[in-house]
Amino acid sequence: MNTIFNQSQLFSFLQPDDLLKRRSGRGQRGILVILQNAEEGDPVDPSFLPKILQAIKLEQEQDTWSLPIVATEQISFNHVPDRSVLKTVLVFGASPKQLGLQFQIPHYQARKISDLEFLFAPELSVISNSQEDKKKLWRALQALFLQS
Repeated sequence: MNTIFNQSQLFSFLQPDDLLKRRSGRGQRGILVILQNAEEGDPVDPSFLPKILQAIKLEQEQDTWSLPIVATEQISFNHVPDRSVLKTVLVFGASPKQLGLQFQIPHYQARKISDLEFLFAPELSVISNSQEDKKKLWRALQALFLQS
């Protein structure tokens, strides 16, 4: 892990090997879920993400890869393992800038960039405590996964 400065903020820059070690799941449907926690060791409610994925007919371990990061870390999206087989990227808490991406996407608005569909949302802890955010996420996920 390298450390870099980014507009007066100190970020830890994760290397490809770090990303591979952290990633879990089989990713059989080409879906990457990036989960930002406020601090290292600050777990997201472990039951909330599987419930979200089950609602859109996905199984977390089999269908997706999960990649946890913390707020002080930055990655290069181009170095994400198995990037070439990804179809969809769901990002909870992290910004495009934190992922080394040069675009902005409002929360809950899926956007296709090149060959990938991106959906950015607040941290899961924020969504789990807000009925409004739950509804916004549900509508965005329905449009992305359940409507033909």
